[in-house]
Amino acid sequence: MDTDSLILENYRHMGMMFFENFWLRNFRKETYTHSVQTDFPPDLETGLKSGVPAVILIGHLGNWELLVAGMPLLTGHPVTFISKKIKNRSVNWFMHALREQNLNRMVPTAMAREVINQELAAGKPIGLAADQSAPLKSYWSYFLGRPVPIFLGPASFALKHRVPIFFLAPIRTAPGEFTIKGEIIRTDDLNPADRESLYILTERHTRILETYINKFPEQYYWIHKRWKHSEKASDYLPAYTAFHTTGY
Repeated sequence: MDTDSLILENYRHMGMMFFENFWLRNFRKETYTHSVQTDFPPDLETGLKSGVPAVILIGHLGNWELLVAGMPLLTGHPVTFISKKIKNRSVNWFMHALREQNLNRMVPTAMAREVINQELAAGKPIGLAADQSAPLKSYWSYFLGRPVPIFLGPASFALKHRVPIFFLAPIRTAPGEFTIKGEIIRTDDLNPADRESLYILTERHTRILETYINKFPEQYYWIHKRWKHSEKASDYLPAYTAFHTTGY
């Protein structure tokens, strides 16, 4: 797909998503079941429906709001998600109500660490979207070919509580129709006490998200500020050069 076609398709995707989010308000299980298919391994489906402790990781790909709001319809139980406050109060209210309409729990980022540890310790899954720009003093790697700081939180919580990461991507296949694709990212072969394991797991989930973006580039949220710190990479990326050159 050439650049002009990608831009056009991306705008079309974002426009459809805007109207879909109104459609998602008060949608019923039968509507969701008719519109949404799944495409992931049986053990992932079993894990989601049984509510085992896991980090459910999503990106700003496809219609992620459909996935968050519909999680209780997909799994049979609500999920606690970490949610960043939207500056516009009206939009924040609308999106908060949309995401919680099926008894999900939205937790602000200021309370994230405490709540995530509590939920995972209690044997419950938690949901995160970690593809936003992290602070400068974070782990640095490459995302879609450009250097960026990356949140270590998903990997840190998964390793600390010895739980897997369930990666999910709600891909639009037609107007109003979606296939939720997913993978289980292993943690059982890593040592939680080893700092390098934290980087390895972060690389794993970052590369999986990249793979799906490369497959469906027109459905990624390109306009968010994912690369706003890239020009400062020379001051931070060298600290991780040896790790990247030796492999993971």
